[in-house]
Amino acid sequence: DRQPLAVEVPFVLVLGDSLLRGRIDAVYEGPPGGDFDYQLVDWKTARQPSDPTQLAIYRIAWAQAKGIEPERV
Repeated sequence: DRQPLAVEVPFVLVLGDSLLRGRIDAVYEGPPGGDFDYQLVDWKTARQPSDPTQLAIYRIAWAQAKGIEPERV
């Protein structure tokens, strides 16, 4: 029943000497009064588990874009 705040969000992130580009599949608002403000979703078409490194990159990219601490994502 939830509606995403954003879908297919492009990002460019510099981590050390690496330039990373990608798209976050979906961003949802966190629960009111919850421990986080945003929830990121990576839809896997091949039905494989999400890569924790990939999700960590998405988290950092979204946090930087919003000017918040990664812990809020």
